[in-house]
Amino acid sequence: MNIFEKVALNKLNSIVYNNVVENETVLNISVITFAHEMLNLGFSITEEVYNYLCNLKHSEKKCTEILETAKESVGAHVKMKAFYPDYPLQVMNMPEAELYFLAAIHYWSHGHWKPFYIESSRLELNEMTHKITISLISINHVKAYFYKILSSKQGVPEGLITFVEKAIDEGWATGFTGEIPFKENLCRVAAFLVKNGESIDNIISTSTDILRVMASLSESDIELKNKIRFKSLSRRYRRVIISALEKVINISDIKAYESLWKIAFHSLHVGEYGGKTAEIASRFRNERNVKTSETIIAEAIKKGNTELAVKKLIHKPSVFARSLDKLLRDSNKETAELILKQFDSIINKIDSKILLLLLGHFKGRKVNESTTRVVFTAGSLGKAILAPKLAELDKDILTTITRSVTIELEKQFYKRGILKDKAVFIAPEAKSVLLPSQLSSISDNKRTISRGSRIPIDIISQDIEKNTLRMFIHWIGKDQDLSALFLSEDLNSLSHIAFTNLKEGFAWHSGDIRSAPAPDGASEFIDIDLIKAQESGKRYVCMDVRVFSGSSFLEHEQSFAGFMIRKEPQSGEIFEPSTVRCKFDITNNGKSASICLFDMKTREMIWIDTKMLTRRHVSNSLVNNIASSVDVIRAFLKMEQSKVNINELISMHARAVGAKIVSQRDEADFVVGLGEGNLDVYDFTTINAIWI
Repeated sequence: MNIFEKVALNKLNSIVYNNVVENETVLNISVITFAHEMLNLGFSITEEVYNYLCNLKHSEKKCTEILETAKESVGAHVKMKAFYPDYPLQVMNMPEAELYFLAAIHYWSHGHWKPFYIESSRLELNEMTHKITISLISINHVKAYFYKILSSKQGVPEGLITFVEKAIDEGWATGFTGEIPFKENLCRVAAFLVKNGESIDNIISTSTDILRVMASLSESDIELKNKIRFKSLSRRYRRVIISALEKVINISDIKAYESLWKIAFHSLHVGEYGGKTAEIASRFRNERNVKTSETIIAEAIKKGNTELAVKKLIHKPSVFARSLDKLLRDSNKETAELILKQFDSIINKIDSKILLLLLGHFKGRKVNESTTRVVFTAGSLGKAILAPKLAELDKDILTTITRSVTIELEKQFYKRGILKDKAVFIAPEAKSVLLPSQLSSISDNKRTISRGSRIPIDIISQDIEKNTLRMFIHWIGKDQDLSALFLSEDLNSLSHIAFTNLKEGFAWHSGDIRSAPAPDGASEFIDIDLIKAQESGKRYVCMDVRVFSGSSFLEHEQSFAGFMIRKEPQSGEIFEPSTVRCKFDITNNGKSASICLFDMKTREMIWIDTKMLTRRHVSNSLVNNIASSVDVIRAFLKMEQSKVNINELISMHARAVGAKIVSQRDEADFVVGLGEGNLDVYDFTTINAIWI
């Protein structure tokens, strides 16, 4: 399958057709076999898909391609085997001493020796599972998805970048007439235009855009986070770039990336063209410290000269918004009133994306005054950092800000009128999903949500009877470890399951594997009895994956993880694709990752997807890093209080146009749902492009 077909299947749950022929339903054994295999993977196909495949000239080949991609999406493209083949019962019944002895022999052999057991027959899986319906779409639907990405105010997960770049190379962006608000996407499109000798004057708005374009043309880091090596550009390219740069260049932008610009100026041969670009380049080459308005603002804030800072910031509304908390922290009551008055005068010039971030920050600020908080660095290499608690602000100030921001957001949403004359139902399971943000560093998976979001692990009614949570990892490389950290409701009582402790009365590890060479790799599992764990005083369990020895996840040939829910853990295969709730690739450049945190009391999964903090000079295991892991978990559990969720966003849109929020689904003509509805909260592209 090509990249467009893979995105259609993985993100749109669809197969792309070519020249549909309307025929009656016929019997086709190969397609029926395909449909059955898809059911075993957790997918069902529509009659339309069945008929389409039956009438293809090479239907078997197409079915095979679809199956391969579907298998990879749930982790069934590899053979998963546990260290103990009759897991979990074998581990439950085995004495601790025997488990220890067998593990020791495995370690002494450097991971080459494994115990030999004849695998017992297992009962067939007899559990109802949720099925994802696969539909038929045209390539225009995939283009529409690409256009939503271009319209988005946020970045996309790393796994979609190849799709975006391929779509641009195919010329799809030339059919897009809207605004491209996210700078990295805009600069990818601009780089395509430069390659074709077309002007970029009308789409470039800052000097930094030009840097990103040059990075793209040099096949370097478009985020400008890593070291950039500019390639030698042809005169034709340089002429297009200089033309655009002349219209937008300013000293502040150049100052922000001063050292990089000195290299870029040289690469562009700016002296050949003259104009403002050559003049500014000369200044930065000859002057030691070029002052800008940002320099003045930063110095004013640092020295506590709030009045000067505010005087300058009213001309930079977005910077004002980002500096607001710092300004208020350093001010007395009288100065705070001045700041709020000036901020109110320019609030209508601030983009809704920034206002929503500001609203979340200030509505949850009291929580962040009491303890540490988690913040993420920007970009695809983003990581979680524990930040100190914030200094207190007067409650009235917080109320004033949240009220002002909410009023302005509703004014902006009124102009869009998305929910005008609608009766809106927001499904309870969708309400706790947070607005999509910082997606560039999210692990690639079928359903993308923002960190801190809660979603139920139960999808169909029969799921409530399934009380075994089965975590899994699979990798090719050296030594990775799957662990589970259990916490009580107050987060003070701890226990864990890992290679150092293979079983408790409520959880069991499948056995530690030290080596996972290609092509087969290795797998580990952890089973958790959700009822027994709660009876033992546990409420939360965090899934923890670490590279014990060897290179980072990114450097592994393969590394992915996920979880299933099961009713009868000893029935079916240890890995049953149809029971997989979530499978995600682990490709970050670190050696530790916590993807999921489970609230066993509410039966919810909390998406955290972060590189965990690790201690130096000790082995990289959960047991050596429990304190830092608990700090991060504590911060994530309160994150929802300082972020705007879907319920709040949709409610603001509804109030803006006088739409009615109804409590019953059958009273609504617009449904916000989880995996369904007029607005599917998994559809981050639509939310970012239209609603934020």
